[in-house]
Amino acid sequence: SPELLAHERLHFDIAELYSRKVRAKVKLLQQQNERDPKVYNRAVKLLLDESNQIDQEYDMETLHGGLRKQQKKWELLIQQKLAALESYQNTNRVVGRANK
Repeated sequence: SPELLAHERLHFDIAELYSRKVRAKVKLLQQQNERDPKVYNRAVKLLLDESNQIDQEYDMETLHGGLRKQQKKWELLIQQKLAALESYQNTNRVVGRANK
């Protein structure tokens, strides 16, 4: 159904949000001249854990998209958060390597 598709699409958007958060964190660590891969791994793991928790909260609060009002609330929230991290969209950063 269109409602289920919208619900599942937002799971994709949440994954994109956390991809952007990871990129932002990596950039910050690079700016701090962090060289220890363990620091990067810990930071990414924390964000992945947070992403999984948000996905679960989203499913619970919307009853897997069944509560339309809650679904719309989440859609707006995630779109705002994506917009705030727009500069981290679709980048080809590689840790330890300068962008060209």
